[in-house]
Amino acid sequence: MIASYPGLPDMIEYIFFEATLRDKFLAYAAQRDVPCTATEDHMGMVVAVPEDLPDALADELEGYYETLEQEQEGTRIAEGDLHRLAGFGFTCPTGKRGWRPFPPVSPVAC
Repeated sequence: MIASYPGLPDMIEYIFFEATLRDKFLAYAAQRDVPCTATEDHMGMVVAVPEDLPDALADELEGYYETLEQEQEGTRIAEGDLHRLAGFGFTCPTGKRGWRPFPPVSPVAC
């Protein structure tokens, strides 16, 4: 996803649902001297990198992100939790943030 912010260069955003995978991506980007920012929002953890990276470097990052997505899917399958990827984020009155998955839904035959 490409995000635009007034006064800042366009950024490509990568979303993560597990901090360990986000941290792996941040380390990978740092090893390649790619400037990035990490934030959290109601959807998950977001890492933004400049859109104007050289094509080869952008392709490398995209490929690594896809590898991490597969790792996440493998973890979800192993935990029997693949159908719990959808959910909602919330913030408590104390400021603590959380995320709760929607319950799994049985497939519907058409």
